[in-house]
Amino acid sequence: GNYELLSVLGVGGTAQVHFARVVEGPKKGQHVALKRLHPRRAQDAGAVKDFEEEAKTLALLKHANIVRTLDAGVFDGHQCLVMELIDGHDLGQILRKARAKKKPLPVDVACYAAKVLLDALGAVHGAKDAKGAPLELVRADHAVDQTVLERLLRVEEPVTVHVLVDALDRLA
Repeated sequence: GNYELLSVLGVGGTAQVHFARVVEGPKKGQHVALKRLHPRRAQDAGAVKDFEEEAKTLALLKHANIVRTLDAGVFDGHQCLVMELIDGHDLGQILRKARAKKKPLPVDVACYAAKVLLDALGAVHGAKDAKGAPLELVRADHAVDQTVLERLLRVEEPVTVHVLVDALDRLA
């Protein structure tokens, strides 16, 4: 295929995310995050459809705080989603480190994280499909879909998303 898997970045219930490198074409040598549907899930038509829908949805979202989709399809027999590789620590890592030290996040860091997440959530809320129709990833009743946030925003720790969802639901 066009990608060389270098290491595993994370494993979830439906997919693995790999640190990978583009091996041919104009982006040769570029490092990417390659999300690959687990082979056992690839036998489930519903899981494949969900994975394909996720790829289509991500491709429509354009915002500085939403991971960009670079490619999607079947590579080496696996359903894959190729995304930009984000350098640095994710919010989950920062929160785990603060928790381990038994220290809260500094107020400026917490405010910045909230601003970035809310900016991205605003972009998700206003997202439209190719025909200009709203994607409705945030439901009209103001209840936030936690799964959408976990998949789309640069947040790797579900508890963080859960806290954000609770706060947004209280504001709604």
